[in-house]
Amino acid sequence: SDADAFPCILWGGDDHTRPIRASRVTTTTSVAEALAAPGIAHARERWRADSWHIDDPDDAALIDRLAARWPTLAQVVPERPSRGVVTGCNHAFVIDAPTRARLIDDDPETAAWIRPFIKGRDVRRWQPAAIDRYILLVDRGSMPPRRLRRYLEQFRAALEPGSGRKPGNYKWYELQDPVVPLAKSRAPRLLYQDIQTAPACCLDRSGELVPDTTVWILPSADPFLLAVLNSPLYAWYARRRFPPALNGAVRPKLEYMRALPIATPKPALRAKIARLVARQLEHADSALDTELAELVTVAYELDANEAARLRDR
Repeated sequence: SDADAFPCILWGGDDHTRPIRASRVTTTTSVAEALAAPGIAHARERWRADSWHIDDPDDAALIDRLAARWPTLAQVVPERPSRGVVTGCNHAFVIDAPTRARLIDDDPETAAWIRPFIKGRDVRRWQPAAIDRYILLVDRGSMPPRRLRRYLEQFRAALEPGSGRKPGNYKWYELQDPVVPLAKSRAPRLLYQDIQTAPACCLDRSGELVPDTTVWILPSADPFLLAVLNSPLYAWYARRRFPPALNGAVRPKLEYMRALPIATPKPALRAKIARLVARQLEHADSALDTELAELVTVAYELDANEAARLRDR
């Protein structure tokens, strides 16, 4: 009862000379209607052992062209994105602003161990939402100040490995899983949601934010990438290449995200997009959103018909 189901009906035959016909159906389509639907013809050579997709032919042609024309995200940003922190006991390690203030007043050394903690729902387009939530970032093998250990002591029964948290070779006052380097880093970076109903990517300019596992960290502060990941083109691509989630959402899993084609705009266009992104970061404006969306299609060298497809996503 706690699993998400995404049915796929296979209707077979033994004529290997004919193209495969397939189509997407809505949740209101009956099985009889789905089987009676003519579907779209797909060349058999497109259906291989690796990932395959039920694409409209024009969509498939555009995705193939983008993949052939532009490098992937993995080539543009070789360092792999990472997800955030697993505490194993949020009510112990996640604190509010008054608790943070008390800990720092008692011992200023604790400030270095307390970072703002961001969840997927806090990730917005361009900038993250204001948050009043902090994490005690006590990594494996580290020794936090005594004041932090004394604070965590009240939760010790729930923090011992195997007594609510998973078994493991870690101290009771440490986070359950090792903190990945990107989460500990203080370099500016982009953050995007693990489950997306629409494009939502923000810039962490300070590098201070530590995400939970509903957020991905992309080790780049490139304004062009930020514009792409907030664009209708990205939304169109994501719905055709990322695994589905409930209520029309998608999940940008690592292997699919790293295959995303990233255009290489000419220097003048890149600079113009960077200026508009800087303005969006200062004060979001829907008119700038529209202009940036159009400039992203120019960067990807889409013609008028291809750009129109994005509006019909």
